[in-house]
Amino acid sequence: MLSRSEDKLLHRWSFEPDTLYRTGDSLLVIFRSICVSSLLAFRRPRVPCLHITVSAMTEDPVRALSSRKKKRGIVKASLTRISNRLDVLEHSTDLSSEEPRHLTTRLESLVAEFKVHHYAVIDLIDDEAELEAQQTILDEHDNFVAALTSRLENLSTICLSRNSSEPKKALKRLKNLERELKAVQDGTSALPTGEDGICLLQQYTEQLTEIKAESTDICRSLLTFEVEDDSELGLLLNHIERNIFDLSLAIKKLLRAHDPPSISSMPDPSGVKLPKLDVPTFDGNILNWKTFWEQFDVSVHSRTNLTDTEKLAYLRHALKDGSAKTSIEGLSRSGDHYNEALTCLKSRYDRPRLIHQAHVQKI
Repeated sequence: MLSRSEDKLLHRWSFEPDTLYRTGDSLLVIFRSICVSSLLAFRRPRVPCLHITVSAMTEDPVRALSSRKKKRGIVKASLTRISNRLDVLEHSTDLSSEEPRHLTTRLESLVAEFKVHHYAVIDLIDDEAELEAQQTILDEHDNFVAALTSRLENLSTICLSRNSSEPKKALKRLKNLERELKAVQDGTSALPTGEDGICLLQQYTEQLTEIKAESTDICRSLLTFEVEDDSELGLLLNHIERNIFDLSLAIKKLLRAHDPPSISSMPDPSGVKLPKLDVPTFDGNILNWKTFWEQFDVSVHSRTNLTDTEKLAYLRHALKDGSAKTSIEGLSRSGDHYNEALTCLKSRYDRPRLIHQAHVQKI
């Protein structure tokens, strides 16, 4: 232990070093004081550090308890909001399976957070009566969470039952469309002559547009389902798409027969002078293939007054730079290769299932 005088002298020398040399004390006193100062240098700094550590650990229990209860109350409010959202979803007709799944995940997170704050509150309480009150709060919380969990499970079951019935509804709607297409097909095969026949064709065109829109809506409703190509639903979808395409083409041909396109001459790069026709173009996008082929078939392919050589020349003119034009570049310009060029293009672009998938991705 240091005497009071040594302690004072040490402090005076520690903070006022010049004073030591001004006093003229002996070298022995100086040496002794330096040794004492070295001892205190290891002892004194530990006192404030210990004080800071203890003060940080000794938080006000009342304030800590209030803080924990406040945080627990925030979690309870979040649980109440989940309950309110469930009230809305349970009376909703347009229900997605994603939301019950999201609410379940959120509920699990809040339950874990509530337990953390609740047990921290219990650790800060010593009174038996207050502990009993906190146990009651925990029991009420557990009952509330159990009720929420049960409601979420019921909601998920409802979503699953609704979704499982969607393919059946789609199949029923597709069968109705199939019957409508059959009626259109029968009507086009027994058309009256003259203006009455043209009016009927125009009516069938409008009807096909409505059928196509209905088919697209059915495809949208099946976006979340895996429809196999060889299933009843997949086969019927492909069959209807093909029928819509074939009937649209047949009706356009019949209408063009009453209103033939004008013909004038146009030069061909190969030196052959070709009649100038309204030939559509194709850019290689599979979504545009149906429209292109319907127009090209009526304008060029079905014309009996054109040779295969001329048709191949028109086809080359119709294909823009890209994958479509590249696919037939290796063929000669002889008419013998016209059908081969068509086969090559159809095998690549006339694929209803790929067209359907491209439409779905675009949507």
